[in-house]
Amino acid sequence: MAARPADLPARAGRPAAGRAGGPGTAAVTPRRAGVLLAGYLVVVAVLAFSPLQRRLADGARSLLAETVPATWSGRGVGEPLANVVFFVPLALLLCLALPRVHPLAVLVGCVLASVGIEVTQAVFLPARTPSALDVTANSAGALLGVVLHQVLLAVRRSRDRDGGVPDA
Repeated sequence: MAARPADLPARAGRPAAGRAGGPGTAAVTPRRAGVLLAGYLVVVAVLAFSPLQRRLADGARSLLAETVPATWSGRGVGEPLANVVFFVPLALLLCLALPRVHPLAVLVGCVLASVGIEVTQAVFLPARTPSALDVTANSAGALLGVVLHQVLLAVRRSRDRDGGVPDA
């Protein structure tokens, strides 16, 4: 089989060799992002609804207490920061897995998911304390994930426009 020159278009769904996103690069296709998203949703479900979450949270608090300043641990900064970080990959993976969905719709979906988590905790998990602050922090994380996706998309488009040559 003859090799295809790098300047010829690739088959559907596969970039040409030597181009940005070609073999040897870390291109994330919607399918790969979907697989990662499915795995991350399992993590989200465990952390949001499982009794295991309390043990994991206690372990995370212990780790925080040993590694970050005391003023950051506990409910002060550590937990809200964790709630922000919790939703960054969710929004980013949703944007990558569903490229035809508008980023604003991803953001709204993440906010609604956060509200759903808190309502579920209030109704079905009496040991958990639902919080509007958690929704706010999760929403901020989702916004960061969407913004990160838009930045990565702009960089990729810029590289594609410049022929894959990074700026010197």
